[in-house]
Parts: sequence; C-alpha cells; structure tokens
Amino acid sequence: MKIVAIADIFEPSQKLGKEIAPDAQIFSDYRKMLERKDIQGVGIATPLYLHAQMAIDALEAGRPSTARR
Repeated sequence: MKIVAIADIFEPSQKLGKEIAPDAQIFSDYRKMLERKDIQGVGIATPLYLHAQMAIDALEAGRPSTARR
C-alpha cells in the first residue's frame, strides 16, 4: 500500500502525515481528495458522528473505505 493523499483540517496532524508519508498530497477538505482518480481506497479515522458521511462520500466516489474504531 502506498499513501498518496491525507486529508485533515488540523495543521499539526497534516505535518505529522507529511512525516509519515512525505510524498502524500495534503488536503484540508476530504471531498477534494476523493476527486483524485488514482485513489483506490481510503481509511477513515474520525469520531463516529463524522465517520458516516465521509464513508458515504467515499463509496459514492467509488473509493471503498475501511473503518477503525
């Protein structure tokens, strides 16, 4: 697996993401990330009240999602 994109609105988390995956493109809006055609799947790690809509959006964009609790 190669991490090609990370979406997070919290700047310290964006910086951490760049440390983990230096080549990844950073997005502050996950919906913009889902527009990338080269993304084959997404992992979602958010509070439950945000998770459902993100998972629905990923599936509607043709990007299967995985959930972590």
